[in-house]
Amino acid sequence: MSTQIKELSKENNENLLEISGKYRLLNLHEILKVASEEGFGVAAINIRSKYILDAALRAAFVEKSPLIVEIAESEADYCNISPERLAEMLKLKTEALVAEFGYMIPLCLHMDHIQKDLELVARAIKAGFSSVACDQSKKHLEENIKITKLIVDKCHAYGVSVEGEIGELGAAQALSDPDLQKNLVNYVPTVEEASRFVKETGIDAFAGFFGNGHGQYMDTPDITWDRIKDIKEALREEGFSTPLVLHGGSYLETHDFDRIQVFVQAIRCGCYKFNYATTVSDIMKDYLPKDILAEMEESVDKAGDWRKALGKFEGKIDAIDNKRLDNMRVAMMYHLRMMIKYAWLSSERVDEYDAVLV
Repeated sequence: MSTQIKELSKENNENLLEISGKYRLLNLHEILKVASEEGFGVAAINIRSKYILDAALRAAFVEKSPLIVEIAESEADYCNISPERLAEMLKLKTEALVAEFGYMIPLCLHMDHIQKDLELVARAIKAGFSSVACDQSKKHLEENIKITKLIVDKCHAYGVSVEGEIGELGAAQALSDPDLQKNLVNYVPTVEEASRFVKETGIDAFAGFFGNGHGQYMDTPDITWDRIKDIKEALREEGFSTPLVLHGGSYLETHDFDRIQVFVQAIRCGCYKFNYATTVSDIMKDYLPKDILAEMEESVDKAGDWRKALGKFEGKIDAIDNKRLDNMRVAMMYHLRMMIKYAWLSSERVDEYDAVLV
């Protein structure tokens, strides 16, 4: 067990991030509980750059929408955005928006896909995060349950929610498997696995591999809706209202079909958190000067994955002319406003498009 995680038990940690001394972050359980009761989806935006954070927060404030701000373990490293830095940026930018708009939005700060560095759990809590995702899905189910249960017990003591995951399928495996489409259901968690995982860990949200919908998967999106629905119904029959997470929501950004219908289907199957990352990053790329982008692509091990150079090149991006940066912010904000609206408008119970402000 991580030393930092052990040390957390010695503290009375009540430091969920506060905004303007008046509002506190909501944890994932609180946001998704309302979403499940009212039947709408909540956007979760991966923050790979401070410019994406700017766009996401302004989009949510303009739309008066709940928002889940998140960063993954790997992204925090290569984007040079530590949990501590993201929490501080979020606090400063949100306080400025509260002063500008005159209201606060329901806001959750989520540390996503913690796979290797479990000390990130303690760091995120100490920084003021309200939610973490313990992704031990590459481990055997027994070990996954053991580690996730440990994290849940620690986090719940501080009002921090935990998202857990099974049925992991990495991009490399998916892309190298020519029979993925035919055998998709073989990779998806069974109802029994999902039910046991939720019951024995006490997680606040359940994520699994439910299809090839991640933005990096270039095949036609294929989601195992029937399995998701069966898992949701089995959990409810056993007295659990644990919401499901549609990981790979980025495919909604990258493919041309009726997004609201996909959202409605997801919500009917118990999914209320939709993750976005792909297109909003690509919009940022569209505004980078070609010479800087070429340098970024050459600087990383994986050719073409320019995002892994975002942290190294932050200074050069900051030095781009202000008009280009402003246009980039506006383009990203407009895109995120549309995705937030799709999530909200998918509700069959919310007649008027407006959020319930905290």
